[in-house]
Amino acid sequence: MWVKVILALLFCLMIVGAVHFAQPREPEEVNSRAKTSVSLRLLTWNIGYAELENDTRAHDKDLPAVAEVILREDPHAVALQELTGITQLNILLKLLHGRYRGEVAQQGQGDRFEAVLVKDAPARFFPVGVGARYAEAASFRLRSDTPEVVLCQFCCCRIAGKERIKEC
Repeated sequence: MWVKVILALLFCLMIVGAVHFAQPREPEEVNSRAKTSVSLRLLTWNIGYAELENDTRAHDKDLPAVAEVILREDPHAVALQELTGITQLNILLKLLHGRYRGEVAQQGQGDRFEAVLVKDAPARFFPVGVGARYAEAASFRLRSDTPEVVLCQFCCCRIAGKERIKEC
C-alpha cells in the first residue's frame, strides 16, 4: 500500500514539475546587446520505424511531418537517425524552406544514415570515422561572441536482421 502511495506522490510531483518547466518561450530579441546569455536548442530524433515494419528506416511520406516539427520547435541544430540517404535529406531540406543546411554521414556497413542540420548559421560539416561506421559532425557558432559548438551524430546500434546489438 505504501509503495502505491509513494508512486502516486512521485507521479503528481512529476506532473507539477512538467507544468512548471514547460512555460512558453519568449521570442528572442533581435539586435539586443543587453542580453548576455544565449541558449542552444538541439533536437535529436530517430525518425525510423519500429521493428514491426519491413523497412524500419524513415519513410518519405513522413518527411512533411518531420519538417513541421522541426520548424515548430525551431532548434539551432538537429541530429537525425535512420535516413535512407542523401535523397531523403534533400527532400527534408526543401521542406524546411532553406532555413537549415545539412549533411548525411558517409555510408559504412549499414543501410541507414545519420544526418546533422544547422539553422541560419555558417557551419562546417565533416565525417567522423568510427570503426567501419561513420558519424556526421557539424561545427558552428550561434553568434560571433559565443564558443564554437561541435555536434556529432552517431547511432550506437548495429542492425542484424531484426535484432539490435549494442556496439558501444
